[in-house]
Amino acid sequence: MIKNKNKNKNFSRLAGSADRGRSYLAVFNKFLFFMIIAGGVYFILSINDLSVKGFVLQELRLKSQELTKENKLAENRITELESYENIQTRALNMNLVKADKIDYITITNEAMARK
Repeated sequence: MIKNKNKNKNFSRLAGSADRGRSYLAVFNKFLFFMIIAGGVYFILSINDLSVKGFVLQELRLKSQELTKENKLAENRITELESYENIQTRALNMNLVKADKIDYITITNEAMARK
C-alpha cells in the first residue's frame, strides 16, 4: 500500500505541472487574442487616418490649383493695367498737359558746401 501512495504522489506532481502548463498556455492564448484584437483595431484606425488625410490632400491640391489660376488672372490684369496704351488713355482722359521742354538745374562746384 505504501508503494501505491508514492505512485499517486508522483502522478499528482506530474498532473500538477501539466495543469500549470495548461494555465500558462491559456494565459498566453488570451494574450495573443488581445494582441490580435489590438493590432486589428490599430490597423483599422491607421487606414481610416490615411484615407482622411488623402481626402484632405486632394482638397488642398484643388484649392492650390484654383489659387494658381486666380493668381495668373490677377497678374494678367496687372500687366494689362500697367501697359503703356492703357496709361496713355487714362492720362488723356484726365486732361493732363504733355511736357514739351524740360529744363534741368545744373549745380557747379562753387555752390557746394565745404567742410
